Amino acid sequence: MGTYTDLKQQIINKPERHYVEYKDANGQLTDPVNPFVYFYNPEAVEVASGIPTKESTGVYYYTLTLASSTSTVIEGMYQAWWQGEINGAFQTMDEPHYFYVKFVPWQLDPSTALVQSVRRLIGDLNPSAYRISTQDMFYYLQDAVDDVNAQLLSGNYLTIEHNSATFAASLTTEEKALYRLKTLILVKEATLNDSLFDGAAISVGDIKIDVSGMIRARADDLKRLQEGYNKLIYDIKMNSLTGYEVDTYVTGILQNSGNVIDQQYYNLVE
Repeated sequence: MGTYTDLKQQIINKPERHYVEYKDANGQLTDPVNPFVYFYNPEAVEVASGIPTKESTGVYYYTLTLASSTSTVIEGMYQAWWQGEINGAFQTMDEPHYFYVKFVPWQLDPSTALVQSVRRLIGDLNPSAYRISTQDMFYYLQDAVDDVNAQLLSGNYLTIEHNSATFAASLTTEEKALYRLKTLILVKEATLNDSLFDGAAISVGDIKIDVSGMIRARADDLKRLQEGYNKLIYDIKMNSLTGYEVDTYVTGILQNSGNVIDQQYYNLVE
């Protein structure tokens, strides 16, 4: 069994083919008699079973669909147990095939989708061992919403209750982009500050490791993200002026109904 990111993954409500190879005592692919497969959820509850389809000699697959409407279908590590008769002897597996089942972002509520998006960006992908708790991620998101609203006065806000969070209003495209980026910035600021407390070197026994380069790289990445955020805020403010179009990327010309009324070059966005 590999690491979490190496595992086959399946999205809930989406059909997925699961494959197996049947081999004889000599390691040669062979067709079994009465092939069968069982699937179990993380709580060891059977969620599906059936006769697989032959693709080629010794290679079989079963198309599995896990419906979100089924109470036994949950996120987590699943097992596939294959069996069959080879040369008259019943064969089963010593270890199952493991695969990870998850929801996709568009099935999640907006706050959770944003949090999961930030997790993907920082590589915090293992739900059984998140490096940043879900509740902490929601608080980072809440701080991001407050910061964005202070600049744009959008009036939206986030309410946190235990391990869930709810927006006061539907999110616009701009809000989604800003909240996601600002949350990422806050998370990276926290991890950078955490490393600064440890200084520029760490010791492992008699070995001292210089991590100043890693800290500088994190700081540079954070600066790049902050510049992108400021640029996005600026563009939204400029493009939100009623009746105006701001072409800041090509000509730097401010237009109103097609007529040039002013010409400026916006240093903030270049």
